[in-house]
Amino acid sequence: MKSNLPRRHSLRLPDYDYAHPGGYFVTIVAHNRVPLFGEVVGDTVLLNGLGLITEECWQLIPEHFPNIESGAYVVMPNHLHGIIFIKETVGATHASPHWHQFKG
Repeated sequence: MKSNLPRRHSLRLPDYDYAHPGGYFVTIVAHNRVPLFGEVVGDTVLLNGLGLITEECWQLIPEHFPNIESGAYVVMPNHLHGIIFIKETVGATHASPHWHQFKG
């Protein structure tokens, strides 16, 4: 399937194992960049219900993954930026996430 999105180059280091301990900058984008999480009013992001759930889920990452600390983050209308810290090797493997269609 051909995408209309611009071709992007990976910023990942080709031989680096991202399961190693360290700090990682993460960006998670809503499907089709739809502003599901809120809106910008002036210079403020006003989160809606889904935005508040997204923020809460980010804050709860350490409860679900004891080897992970969540750092600074910001939820924007259609994406989240955050820093996670892997405290020790977690034995992660390359696996595809389960995709769910949001219906709302």
